[in-house]
Amino acid sequence: MSDRAALSTTDIVRRAPFVIETELDGEIIVLHPDTGECYALDAIATRIWTALAEPGSVSSICSALVARYDVDRATCEAQVLALLEQLRGEGVIQRSATLAT
Repeated sequence: MSDRAALSTTDIVRRAPFVIETELDGEIIVLHPDTGECYALDAIATRIWTALAEPGSVSSICSALVARYDVDRATCEAQVLALLEQLRGEGVIQRSATLAT
């Protein structure tokens, strides 16, 4: 499957290995060192980013969020996929072939 194909809930995703991050007031700031762009992640996006410390499926990220927050599965999946596509477009996350790091 091409890395340009849209992400699905069965895809394995991970942080790009070169990104720099820092925590500020409980939220994460991500820096793409090649572009100099910074991304401020809100509390839920920070939770998703934390889950991406190790490669994992989009489905497993959604399962954790549905268990923690009052959100239905379909809405969660749509919103998580939208965020992950945005982050992937910015080059700070990537599809991973396997769960191994």
